[in-house]
Amino acid sequence: MSAEEELSERRREARRALEDAPDGRLPLPYRRRIRAVFGPCEGPLPDVPLGRRRRVALARLSAERVLPVWEAERPQDRRPQRMIELAEALLEGREDPVVADRELGDFMVEVGTLGSGSSPAISARADSSGMAALSVVSTAVTGDYGDLPEELDDDDLDPDSWETEYYASLAAGSYPGAPDEDVEARRAFWRFYLDEAVPAAYRSLGG
Repeated sequence: MSAEEELSERRREARRALEDAPDGRLPLPYRRRIRAVFGPCEGPLPDVPLGRRRRVALARLSAERVLPVWEAERPQDRRPQRMIELAEALLEGREDPVVADRELGDFMVEVGTLGSGSSPAISARADSSGMAALSVVSTAVTGDYGDLPEELDDDDLDPDSWETEYYASLAAGSYPGAPDEDVEARRAFWRFYLDEAVPAAYRSLGG
């Protein structure tokens, strides 16, 4: 079986799981199995392998999908777009990782401040959109989940460890049980992820 055939099979498996999921969520183990086909991701910046570059491309497509959620509430605040650009700059060796880490940290604190308190300045969805964008940088720096057990799901992880794609799904459909939860919007995001983002990320870099 070729890599593309394996990727197609894993996408089909994941699509079946997604359509069967009452909460419209694609479990993390299926996503990890898909990304494993992208290739190895270990290596220091900027000399990262193709597999990490594909993962960053996938994260970027996911974050960009829900950027309008942030832009609708904070149209003048382009820091999420800056985070996505920063990830690309790190991969290309155009940005100092120390400086990038400081910029990432500053934005993370700001997003947390905007989205917290009894009267948050942004909605939970916009908060998740911002977190999706900044976690593209984390993907560029660290890659995937490494040696963590494959059976772990998103609920088993600390929110600081959630990936871009999961944050993006929350921006699309909000948190499970939230007053504004939209299960079908969440499912629609994961369909986009499987049907469009995954193949595009894989093929954009030599697949």
